[in-house]
Amino acid sequence: MLILRQLSWFRWNRIFRQMARLVAGHAQPGRLAWQASHVNQSLHRHDAYRPAPAQNSLPTEGTIMSEDNLQIACACYQAYIDKDRPAIEALIADDFHFTSPFDNRIDRKTYFERCWPNSRTTGGFEFVHLAADGDCVFITYEAESTTGKRFRNTEVMTITNGRIREVEVFFGWNVPHEAREGGFVDKVA
Repeated sequence: MLILRQLSWFRWNRIFRQMARLVAGHAQPGRLAWQASHVNQSLHRHDAYRPAPAQNSLPTEGTIMSEDNLQIACACYQAYIDKDRPAIEALIADDFHFTSPFDNRIDRKTYFERCWPNSRTTGGFEFVHLAADGDCVFITYEAESTTGKRFRNTEVMTITNGRIREVEVFFGWNVPHEAREGGFVDKVA
């Protein structure tokens, strides 16, 4: 957990309080929140994604402004939609690592072997939440495959010097959810 070592508990607490306000629709534009008008932004093949300027976004020492990091993160998703491997290779740092419930800090080479083939079936992304704090970008999206299957995930990207150094993926659920609202899915062992 490289990111956890870099951020104090107080800073994480502030970030997650801000994310909770963003999720609830109560976020105020500021250093940690992207304006609410960007929630539910869709990104599909050949979309020209142009985020609005972040308000009160100040660069921290040695980092690029949060707005730039949001654009870099969005360009990564666009590369998947466009099946543009040279574009994503330019965005990902040489010392890149990727973690998900299936992958434990795999390196750049392994990421391209295991994950990049998924671009063949990537149809689009709808951004539900986008927020940046210094080097960290928090993204919740609903993805759609070329077959129409939809699912929701959240990712935390660490972007340093204009390149993605680390991605942590937290799997969500299929859309629509298997359980009815207020209900749950019984898991059979």
